[in-house]
Amino acid sequence: MSGLPIDLDDPRFRLGAQEMDSVHRELTDLGWFTVHAETMGRDLAAPLKANPGS
Repeated sequence: MSGLPIDLDDPRFRLGAQEMDSVHRELTDLGWFTVHAETMGRDLAAPLKANPGS
């Protein structure tokens, strides 16, 4: 077991892990992570551009 609180090799968690992988794959195919990262980058950069001395 890694440092995670659950053991992903434990059969009790296998279906949940497969479902998370499936959802991640679908969101990746839709480009969600790319769009979200770009939006987040803009949102995080805006205050820095507005107040460059901070």
